[in-house]
Amino acid sequence: MSLKEIYGPRPVEFLGLWEYGGWRLKAYGIAFNRDHVRDELVRAAREIAGEPLPAVDDGRSSGAGFVVVHDSEDGCYVLVDWWVQIEMHQAIYASPIDDPQRLERMEVPVVACVYELGVTDFERRLWLDLVRQDPELVRERTDAPDLTRYLQSHLATGVI
Repeated sequence: MSLKEIYGPRPVEFLGLWEYGGWRLKAYGIAFNRDHVRDELVRAAREIAGEPLPAVDDGRSSGAGFVVVHDSEDGCYVLVDWWVQIEMHQAIYASPIDDPQRLERMEVPVVACVYELGVTDFERRLWLDLVRQDPELVRERTDAPDLTRYLQSHLATGVI
């Protein structure tokens, strides 16, 4: 398979808002050579996405983040990203392409592929624009941001 085939456009779709113990994560799917991420991978991702999240009441965590479920050419990947003040924390899970339900947490220093970084870039810009720089989103008498607009805004379904 050529690099052009591997790095051609891929569909990205919004999979909804997933909730885990006070956390709200926007979920995205990216698919290689198919229109949608396989349902079995989405189900497996949804089951494990809450595992790495710290307690929301730790005084620093925002309670907001996002998940990227990537049905890739060489495997299945789930990136769980959450905001702690101005830091983005991440856990990555992977499974063989033919067994999406065998997701295991990766301990290697991988950040993301170019497609996953497209979602990350969108989320980073949105976090800065809506949560950190817009004074209308800061609640009165507190430094805690109002996350409503952040959680309601998502990358449009299309091709990345």
